[in-house]
Amino acid sequence: GLALPLAAMELMGAATLLLLVLAAVALVARWQKERSRNLPPGPLALPLVGNLLQLGTGPTYKVFRKLSEKYGPVFSLHFGSQRVVVVFGYEMLREVLVTRGDEFTDRGSFPLTEKANQNLGLFMSNGAAWVQMRRFTLATLRDFGMGKRGLEEQVQEETGLLLQELARTKGQPLDPSTLLTAAMGNSICRILFGHRFDYGDEQYLDVLRRVLYNILPGLLERLPGSHWTFFHNTFFVQDFLTRKVEENAVAGEPTTAPRDFSDAFLRKMEQVHRDGRGVEGVAGAERKRMCLGESMARTQLFLFLTAILQRFRLRLPPGEAPPDLSPRASGISNVPWSLRVCFCPR
Repeated sequence: GLALPLAAMELMGAATLLLLVLAAVALVARWQKERSRNLPPGPLALPLVGNLLQLGTGPTYKVFRKLSEKYGPVFSLHFGSQRVVVVFGYEMLREVLVTRGDEFTDRGSFPLTEKANQNLGLFMSNGAAWVQMRRFTLATLRDFGMGKRGLEEQVQEETGLLLQELARTKGQPLDPSTLLTAAMGNSICRILFGHRFDYGDEQYLDVLRRVLYNILPGLLERLPGSHWTFFHNTFFVQDFLTRKVEENAVAGEPTTAPRDFSDAFLRKMEQVHRDGRGVEGVAGAERKRMCLGESMARTQLFLFLTAILQRFRLRLPPGEAPPDLSPRASGISNVPWSLRVCFCPR
């Protein structure tokens, strides 16, 4: 007498479970359709996590390459609840960033950068604020030697100091990443603050390590000691820069010409506040994004590398294997593995 009710209950339970599964599938499909309306094709995204599980299956660039083979060079993904469009491949990237660069000028909204710097400054700002900042930065950098003979002379001076530091190693093994970063950073510091830092300045080196860790954490993962989080590093670097700017503000004379970029920026800020003018309504708000320091970086890299190759023979330390040339995903880019080199005088 109990067999029929039990069988009926099991059947009802199975039917209920099936209905729940079908309802869940229908909800996911509807959610996916609504969120993907007018977006490029892409893989199915799950609620809450989106496509994050797929991205964790290997290096990001390899996952993107595989998806581009299926969905084309432009496809959509969901980073959690955040919708993104991925552009993959040289030709399509060139069309987006160069040919149609004016249409893709604005930066997206990233919680990480919003918390770190409120999306202020030249890198993450948009619209009229970005145009005015870009215009001022370009003009001021030119005033302080960008693209002129004076900047090349500063880089040549830094190159000489770098060669002296490498010569002090007397051919002993050295990981040159920190030293080269310090030399590159000094050329920027000359423009920002009007002076450079010694290669042995621990405070300066600490700032460089934190900047490197935020951008390329894989470079520092083997260093001893614990590392702060991205935000702690960012705020530490911001405090360092703030102190240097405040030192310039105290030492500056308002009647003389600006001594460096930070001095010129402070004077411009005072002028804007004094005149009561904001950044609204700036004409010509559409400009292509570009790296304003690209010409300086090219000059630095060319002079540094040619001078090093002229003065030294680069050799592996005895008994060490050649460096691994396979790419390694770390932070926001692929970075090489760290290695030690012997700088042997010619």
